[in-house]
Amino acid sequence: MNAELATALSDAPLALLASGLAWHLWSRRAGHPVARPMAAFLAATGIAAALGGTWHAARELVSPEVSDAWWSATIVTLGLADVALLIAATTPLSTGPRGFFRSFAWAKFAALIGFSFRGSSFLPAALDQGVTLAAVLGLAAWDRRTQRGLRFAPTVASAVTALLAGVCQVGRLDLTPVLNHNVLYHLLALVALAGFWRSASASRSGTAGVREKMTGT
Repeated sequence: MNAELATALSDAPLALLASGLAWHLWSRRAGHPVARPMAAFLAATGIAAALGGTWHAARELVSPEVSDAWWSATIVTLGLADVALLIAATTPLSTGPRGFFRSFAWAKFAALIGFSFRGSSFLPAALDQGVTLAAVLGLAAWDRRTQRGLRFAPTVASAVTALLAGVCQVGRLDLTPVLNHNVLYHLLALVALAGFWRSASASRSGTAGVREKMTGT
């Protein structure tokens, strides 16, 4: 099995898991404010994994123009996933800070689009994701001290795991031709996605978190 086929095959479970978790959050946890933006993050991640997997499997069979457009669509979809993740993390915040971080998320996405049409590098998406995850870690820490609308442990564990996945990918950590940096990225991403799903499926609204903090429950 060559590296491209291994990468494509490892994208498939990522797409399936992300899509299934997105459906669960959207259909069953609609009452939780964090659930729907997190479902959007998972859905966009699933679409990006499907796009990326088919690109790795079929890019030699299509024209360079089609291949480049296909890859750009993959990067843009990953950027949308990062926007949704940051929106989910800012949901418990009060209006002012929430608006700032969401504007930042969309500005960051606009910058990513500018780099998404420059070759087939994953680096722009990895950097965009790294900034997003660093912001999520900071927001989770802030939320724990104030409103407690997020589940701190699964949110932080997922963000750290996803950052580690990005390091493996950007650092091109190839253990074997099959267990290459892309496959490692996908395997760690599977763990991170499950954690993000857990953080949203168990999240409380910001109001409820404040009430619990005040009453000591």
